[in-house]
Amino acid sequence: MLKLVKLLAAVSPLLLVTVPAWSAGSDELWDMTFAMDMGGMTMPSPTIKSCIPKGGQYKPEDKDKNKNCKLSDYKISGNTVSWKMECTGKEAMTGSGEITKTATAMKGVFNMHTHEMDMTQNISGKLVGTCDAAEQRQKMNKVATDIKQRVSDTTRQTCESSMNREVESGGYGEAGSMLFHGDQLCASYQPQLCKQARAYADSYKGYATYVNKRGAPEAKLMKWGWVLADCKIDLDKSLPKLCKQAVAEKAWRFVGGYCPAEAQALSDQSCAEFGMARSPDYSKPNGPMCLALRSKGANGGSPGDSDDVGSGPIPSGRSYSSMSNDNRKAAPAQDAGRGSDNPAAQAMDAVKKLKGMFGF
Repeated sequence: MLKLVKLLAAVSPLLLVTVPAWSAGSDELWDMTFAMDMGGMTMPSPTIKSCIPKGGQYKPEDKDKNKNCKLSDYKISGNTVSWKMECTGKEAMTGSGEITKTATAMKGVFNMHTHEMDMTQNISGKLVGTCDAAEQRQKMNKVATDIKQRVSDTTRQTCESSMNREVESGGYGEAGSMLFHGDQLCASYQPQLCKQARAYADSYKGYATYVNKRGAPEAKLMKWGWVLADCKIDLDKSLPKLCKQAVAEKAWRFVGGYCPAEAQALSDQSCAEFGMARSPDYSKPNGPMCLALRSKGANGGSPGDSDDVGSGPIPSGRSYSSMSNDNRKAAPAQDAGRGSDNPAAQAMDAVKKLKGMFGF
């Protein structure tokens, strides 16, 4: 309905130039009112000043951007102009109107019929002075261009911000989904959204984020994953490629968190004794890899717990004791760094005792 109201305003039956200020000239300055009657309710409009070219034909505005609307049966009979209009598509309507102009006054009506209701716009005007229609048209064109640019910039900023948010989350709720569909504000951004989402899903961080969101409790409370569904992103099918890539790029944390077959093979090959007493630990060449491979996910948590799922350095001082309980079960109870027969452990105990004796 709102679109129909806007359309009715757009096709006001005079080629008018509405101006906030005017200058002297040979054209006609009119006070105009456009009162709308819709469903038995009248909505009067404030009086506006309009600059009309002198001697011009008073014809409905035929420059509307809606390509589904066409004017027909335009006729001039004395000082009366009449016409018909038809719009097809989603906002289908038919309409007809006429306007009569004298030297100092004009009066007219535009009737419109839709499947919802009938609407009538009554037009009246009074000549109040002179103006320069060409000059005012230029000014209004500039104003219209500036407004259009501001609207375009605002739309772009809104849609890009919403797109980034939906891509990073995977798509939560109905509101975000509707924004990028049909004839909504950001529908034209959907191809860009999908391109960005596919690239994100093909990254270690993006895959981990989506897998984590998919298993999160809130995904059951509200619609989640519309971005993946719309963009045809299959996380399970993309995982083998990511695992192969992670092994090649030595992204051990991702391998340890999401690629169990690859992690097991690498662990059997290079980490058979890692974490056991008197065995290579974190300081050894294979230490960081082995520690990452034996964790359930990034930083030893569940998959998706951390954004750091690549091959970055593990914090210093981290040892087998920071691994998950399930992984420690496979090792003797006497862990590396904690056994009484471990020289490093004995040295640390001695330091602690000295600190206690001297009160620091």
